[in-house]
Amino acid sequence: MKIDVFGAEGNILSGMSESLHKVSHLFCELHKDMNGYTARDIVSILEDAGLKVFEFTKHRSDEGGAIVPIGDEFFTDHVDRMIYATSK
Repeated sequence: MKIDVFGAEGNILSGMSESLHKVSHLFCELHKDMNGYTARDIVSILEDAGLKVFEFTKHRSDEGGAIVPIGDEFFTDHVDRMIYATSK
């Protein structure tokens, strides 16, 4: 599943909490303004649904990106960041 709804990601994810338990792979782009949701909120929603959450780095790069654990810096600057979540 890929979610890119230009700032409404938190609204979408929080409204589908029961359905998230059935998701095996999810990509979600984060934006500067997410209707009051933070990157930490988004990660918490996904983890609460039983998903393991990573960052998909350099997702706009021609060389391709990498799926890496989320570090502390992820929560300080999440503009143009992509989350990858997978069932545990």
